[in-house]
Amino acid sequence: MELYQICQQHLEECALLLISVFANSPWNEKWTLELAFKRLQNTYNTPDFYGILAKQENRIIGFALGHAEQYIDVKTFYIKEMCVAYNHQNTGVGTAIINQLQTDLVEKNVARIWLLTAPNSPAENFYKKCGFSNSNKIVFMSKLLTH
Repeated sequence: MELYQICQQHLEECALLLISVFANSPWNEKWTLELAFKRLQNTYNTPDFYGILAKQENRIIGFALGHAEQYIDVKTFYIKEMCVAYNHQNTGVGTAIINQLQTDLVEKNVARIWLLTAPNSPAENFYKKCGFSNSNKIVFMSKLLTH
């Protein structure tokens, strides 16, 4: 397995991976290639975008991407998407991606990483294993708008 910085030409293959991973439990999401690509493209075009992908046998098997933001006196990084191919989960791929991402972000003077994930899920357990914790400073809220 090799790790690379994500470039524009990787986005379509990353979108295909996102579709396959998030079709599974606990998400059970029904992404189209057009919408998955648009989501990744929007993130890619955000100022201070950064992402890492893992390749094995010339195929993308995992990635994490997001963008940095200034917050008062520290720079933070928001992971917008992370996924690892189902058959490569629990093999160290995700941990390698997170470790490389952390190393690179420290070099970019990022002090904190934020992310959202499904509660009580394998993903939440993975992030906790990587040293993440639930924040007591923020509550995630939403409101459904009717048309």
